[in-house]
Amino acid sequence: MARRRVAVGLAVVDTDDAAERGRRLKERRMRHDIKSLRELAEKTGVDRQAIARAEAGQASSATYDRLEAWFDRFEEEIGDDDEGGDQVEIEVRDIVGIGQVIYRGPAGDVPEFEAMLERLIERQRRAGRDQ
Repeated sequence: MARRRVAVGLAVVDTDDAAERGRRLKERRMRHDIKSLRELAEKTGVDRQAIARAEAGQASSATYDRLEAWFDRFEEEIGDDDEGGDQVEIEVRDIVGIGQVIYRGPAGDVPEFEAMLERLIERQRRAGRDQ
């Protein structure tokens, strides 16, 4: 895939890099349960439209730098040093009448999720035998 560079305002942005930075920003926003761009704009002081462009991979380097710096400070304050790395999503469908179960979170928590799921399945099986 060819890399493209485009002018955004007065800054030149590598579109592949910008797209990746935008994807990571959105992941960080969602991981911290910041549901709307308006909410993030209020927290960061960055214009909502600028955040939308950033998440779409179409912002200046300065906008990415400012948002990433805010997330770095925020995550340091709350003690979350996981910048989206080692994140997993596990989806289990239609098991023992439980329905769909989805886990999204740090890979390190997967064993705890698996243990909880095993307890849930066993509880469901016992309930089925008791009826």
